[in-house]
Amino acid sequence: MESIVSRLDVTQIFCDVDDFCSSWERWWQEMPQLPSMIGERRSKSRMHLSHLVFEIITTTSVCQDRGKFYNH
Repeated sequence: MESIVSRLDVTQIFCDVDDFCSSWERWWQEMPQLPSMIGERRSKSRMHLSHLVFEIITTTSVCQDRGKFYNH
């Protein structure tokens, strides 16, 4: 039985996730943050939030066979 996730367009899923994450990150930057300690640095991830969220969605989707998911 084919799941709905396996029939969705991966590019469209990524674009939707990327749009959401871009909006969310702008909103988050406008929120007051806790004060940092003197000399504390905020490290940047080498991976964008949208890529991380996309990986989580595709990894935990009902389609357990990722190779099949990406090849559709």
